[in-house]
Amino acid sequence: MVNVLILSDVCLYREGLVRILAAEPDLRVVAAASSESEAAAELAVRATDVVLIDLATPRALDSARALARRFPGASIVALGVRDDEEGVVECAEAGITGYVHRDGTTAELIDAIRCAHTGELRCTRVAAGALIRRLAVLSGNVVREGPPTRLTPRQVQIVRLLDEGLTNKEIASNLSISPATVRNHVHMILEKLGARTRARAAAVVRASLPGR
Repeated sequence: MVNVLILSDVCLYREGLVRILAAEPDLRVVAAASSESEAAAELAVRATDVVLIDLATPRALDSARALARRFPGASIVALGVRDDEEGVVECAEAGITGYVHRDGTTAELIDAIRCAHTGELRCTRVAAGALIRRLAVLSGNVVREGPPTRLTPRQVQIVRLLDEGLTNKEIASNLSISPATVRNHVHMILEKLGARTRARAAAVVRASLPGR
């Protein structure tokens, strides 16, 4: 039996997922949470194998990252993943190990949960390709032109906006993400580039761009 916790801020969505999973004899929904704090409270007291998180939930990636660190025994499956390299890499860096595309079917969702429980990866070919390319970059076997390869496309976007002098709040508005997500990205950017300040990180990326 695979114990599943659902995290979505939409009640009707949670209830729908509970009904879908209840029809599977090997899946059992142990809790349905509307926020990261609710999910954490449930995970602390309930044996959970897989956390199914709706990426449309505010701060979904931040929540996934926090839950993955605090509860490493539970695999995280993301529902509503963009089928592009940036979206997949962002999920992977947040600790998500299962992917269901925005156009994914119920069968694909159930398969992703089962695969996550057994340590297998269930994703589209595009997602698989993105993960392999990211792994190659991290291993140092691939060198790309342009910005430092350790940064995701989203992080490069953020560094460029930092270079324009935008604040975290302005960047969040520009990219339609939360200020908390921007703060997390900035922290990771500084860490990856070994830079102490935002200005230094921007200078490193700026120097790597062709013609600069």
